[in-house]
Amino acid sequence: MKTTLTALAYVLAVALSPAPAAAAGDACPLNLVPGASFGAVKLGDALPQFAGRAPADTDFADVAGLRVKTCGGRVADVWLDDLRLAPDCVKLDGKPLRRDITLDALKKHFGDCRDLPPRIGGAFVECAGGGVRFGYGMGTFLQVRVAPKGSDLDAECADLADDGRPVPLPAAERDALLQRVLDLDILSPYWHPDRPGRRPLRVAVAGPLAGLDAAPELTIFGEPVVFEAPAAGSGKLFEFTGIESSARRVHITFRFGAEGLQGSVRFQRRGDQWLLVEKQVAER
Repeated sequence: MKTTLTALAYVLAVALSPAPAAAAGDACPLNLVPGASFGAVKLGDALPQFAGRAPADTDFADVAGLRVKTCGGRVADVWLDDLRLAPDCVKLDGKPLRRDITLDALKKHFGDCRDLPPRIGGAFVECAGGGVRFGYGMGTFLQVRVAPKGSDLDAECADLADDGRPVPLPAAERDALLQRVLDLDILSPYWHPDRPGRRPLRVAVAGPLAGLDAAPELTIFGEPVVFEAPAAGSGKLFEFTGIESSARRVHITFRFGAEGLQGSVRFQRRGDQWLLVEKQVAER
């Protein structure tokens, strides 16, 4: 609890502090690219002054008119303290971003927005899958931050330290994520439960589901799915083709033979929850 409160206190102190003095001509243009970069600062870049730092070590610096947070010497978060006091060269999609733009207008532009838990003296909303965040609250400041999509504002170093090495998912978490795949809105147009052979949904016992001690308890159309071993002529089954998990990320792939469909989803750990940060399907 003490660590969390300390982190929150720092975030809000930064949000209420004056804009860096260096935010002038030499910092321009400040192009904002959610989940990737802000001005000349790119997420994941190494800052020479923090070379040799351990992955969990956190440092802060002023770079090209922006505030930067590094983890292990690499950029994990970059922000403009107050858009209202920014230079005239902040750009979005190649066009100047008005300093008097409203928070509602920014949320409408980026979409995929969600409010983060309330904080003392201010709050944050994140949009574009978490690739951009806006801080607001006491006074009229509007902080603009760019971070990796899906990252946790209070655990960015842990996110960045995830090197992708496999970490097994507890069965309960795995099953809950598989259920969320079946519940995806982008899959709804493909189920067609009124067609012959589509209800109950038949799921292949293959790939990551093969060899499990017990089949996941999954439902759709208000009823349990039916698991079947792949056999000749069973190419119309729904199949989870892969589950890759690391300390902070999960990637699940699937296909649905009856619709010639394949897709994938990505989840990012957010506290003790898994946040859906990417979903896609394509017809073959």
